[in-house]
Amino acid sequence: MAIVRERVEQLSGSISVETTLYVGTVFRILIPVTLATFRGILVNSADFPFIIPSSNVERSLRINKDDIKTIENKETITLNASIIPLVRLDDVLELSQKEKNDSEHITVLVLGSGEKRIALVWMQY
Repeated sequence: MAIVRERVEQLSGSISVETTLYVGTVFRILIPVTLATFRGILVNSADFPFIIPSSNVERSLRINKDDIKTIENKETITLNASIIPLVRLDDVLELSQKEKNDSEHITVLVLGSGEKRIALVWMQY
């Protein structure tokens, strides 16, 4: 952590750590906005904001809930004749989801790295 702090301070930034017993730890890193070149897509899950790096996002699309299929106990969607696993952000991060999407459609982000693809959804349906 000392190396991170030193590096952030070299950039004229600051770092703080807040710990709450039995709850968790929050690390805040502040750097001048002129140094922030990160681009991402803002999503909310379980009342928490998250930024998905846009460099990993291949596309964003709306799908009909009926297009979600279960294969070997895992949810999937089909895109361009390829079967893509569907994952929920709140499940991955082990958050309790309070929001419910009553629409017939959901928005997913197709994330890719190399040959691997996943469809990410951040709201229950």
